[in-house]
Amino acid sequence: MKGSIKSLSVFFCLCLSCTLAAKPLNAQNPVRYGDWATQAIKGPEGRLYEASTKGILDNLEEAVLSVHRSGENCGLLYLRFFFAYNNPAQYNVDAMELTANLTIDDGDLHTVVYEYHSRIGDRLVQLVIAQPPKHDEFFQELKFGEKMRAVVFINGGMEGVSFSLDGSFDAIEKTRSLCINAQASKVGR
Repeated sequence: MKGSIKSLSVFFCLCLSCTLAAKPLNAQNPVRYGDWATQAIKGPEGRLYEASTKGILDNLEEAVLSVHRSGENCGLLYLRFFFAYNNPAQYNVDAMELTANLTIDDGDLHTVVYEYHSRIGDRLVQLVIAQPPKHDEFFQELKFGEKMRAVVFINGGMEGVSFSLDGSFDAIEKTRSLCINAQASKVGR
């Protein structure tokens, strides 16, 4: 791995009354690839093609790693984390810029910046990191690695989570074919 990801465009959303079970709105039946699943999701932002896996947690109730493509641009990948808590957030935080550390296998440390918002009582945090095309190398590691570890500061402390990458290559590639096929069917109408 050459270098590290230093600057990524970051979008952070907080879901106030969501649960992880409710996350995939109008989702088609997921297709399994190892520890990963791929599905098409129709949500408020339009159609997304998502590959996701559940994490092995340190102090969280549930965590999901999601790699998705928008129906608007099949070439651009986005990385999202969903963190659910047993206990609700205890602090209101309007905007705090923080860093997350990601490692794949024994590779380089990737530090990404995100904005953190919190409202007392929230139980689900969604962290979205947009991947500019020049950072394809990170997503290649993600597709071919065995395990990814993320350490983030949320809900007043450091949280660690590990994700199996078994099946990630096939699942991420399937999002590409689903997206391209959907775009081709729009053109054929």
